[in-house]
Amino acid sequence: MVRRPDRPDFERFLTTIRGGCPDRVPVAEALVDNQVKAAVLGRPILSLADDVAFWEKAGYDFICLPSGILDPAQTTSAKRRLGARDDRYDKDGTEVEWADEGRGQITCMADLEAYPWPTVQDLVPVHLTEVARFLPGGMKVVVTTGKIFTASWQLMGFEAFCFAVYDQPDLVEALFDRVARLQVAAYERICEIDSVGGFWFSDDVAYAEGMMIAPKILRRYLYPWYKHMVRMAHQAGKISICHSDGRLWKVMDDIIGCEFDALHPIEPKAMDIEEVRRRTAGKLSLIGNIDLDYPLTTGTPEAVRAQVRERVAALAPAGGYLVGSSNSIPDWVPVENYVAMLQAAFDYGRYPILVA
Repeated sequence: MVRRPDRPDFERFLTTIRGGCPDRVPVAEALVDNQVKAAVLGRPILSLADDVAFWEKAGYDFICLPSGILDPAQTTSAKRRLGARDDRYDKDGTEVEWADEGRGQITCMADLEAYPWPTVQDLVPVHLTEVARFLPGGMKVVVTTGKIFTASWQLMGFEAFCFAVYDQPDLVEALFDRVARLQVAAYERICEIDSVGGFWFSDDVAYAEGMMIAPKILRRYLYPWYKHMVRMAHQAGKISICHSDGRLWKVMDDIIGCEFDALHPIEPKAMDIEEVRRRTAGKLSLIGNIDLDYPLTTGTPEAVRAQVRERVAALAPAGGYLVGSSNSIPDWVPVENYVAMLQAAFDYGRYPILVA
């Protein structure tokens, strides 16, 4: 299993996120499936203490915890027999809920006002303060938050949202404003928590082939909020990471303009990470890019180690690179491949970088 070479050190993570070279290349993920966590830890994840123990054992310098409006408009698929396997079912046959892509819960101003909006307190979970009791010295929390675009289109349904951008712009603006103000209010409180060291803005705006929606829409409704939130984080001494899947070239300057510290996960099929490095050098640190398809899911541990070695050799010598997957670690990633990624980062990522 994982042989962590050292103790957690959030300063290592911070140094790299800010473009520097610490003692070794950090590992970073925003999400790891609980079944994978349990396999690495050697016991089920039944408590906050168990969760902290996993992140520490796996070699991370932080624990990722969620807050804010995350997935507000999920709908339940039809029941199927236990063991059925498609994108609606987990490995054990548990039903997975997905947002309605056609028509959601908010279609007019009346729906917007009638929707049961959470309170700010609802969006600041108690685990963000309780976790401090379990954190080992040197470890902090990175909070996943920031779903403004995703939460807005999920509440309308993606198809309805796309029509509304042109047919009901007042509704779209009001919805973004309502979602963003709630997110910001929760975010402001979280900025005051000492054990929180940063934020991971998880808000997909692109597919592998291109943007989900015209960049001008994001520039109008989304990026001004992000610029405000990133500045709040920086004023509180905390870092901000931008997560979006897909091909982001059309909004790369906007992401930089929001003053994010790092970009995640740089999908290999969408963007070449060395080109991303050339275009963003000195402006964004880079996280991820170890291919979730091959080698993480369908390859061997040896293939995983080889890809980690390549990424470290190409990206880490000048600093500002963190090893991680090209998305997240879902339940279908073989545990041995996940462990191989972590161990390779420890083996090859010691500064000065000597692998070639």
